[in-house]
Amino acid sequence: MAVGATMSYQILAGEPWASETVAEEVSSARDLKAEWERRTAEERAGFAAVGALGHTVAHPVMGDITSRQFLGMRVGDALLHAWDLARATGTDEELAPELVAQVWAQMSPMADFIEKSGFFGSGPSGEVGDDAPLQARLLDLSGRRP
Repeated sequence: MAVGATMSYQILAGEPWASETVAEEVSSARDLKAEWERRTAEERAGFAAVGALGHTVAHPVMGDITSRQFLGMRVGDALLHAWDLARATGTDEELAPELVAQVWAQMSPMADFIEKSGFFGSGPSGEVGDDAPLQARLLDLSGRRP
């Protein structure tokens, strides 16, 4: 599978995997861990391939985007879900400031799309001011209400 095709596949891979996992009984947590490790290794290899960041990939919602943009989306996805997990487990919710800044830089220009897309819950609340900490603004932009 070509690098671009591999990366296009990766964004969709989670959906069927999740539905398969719910639909059938998983034999052990080790199976889930092994599947996660395999899929993330494939994704890392795809992004690490020579010239990978110079490709265009077909995103199922955004259309054609650069693989560099796609990588930023994957980083943002991981960062925001790290916060979700921290919130759910009652652990430290502070995210790495440099990653927050990178994800903010990529997501904030898409605020109108985010609000209308429905992919981020209700989207930005409009209640978090420009003087709020960047993490608070990013979480709000992504529909999270700390």
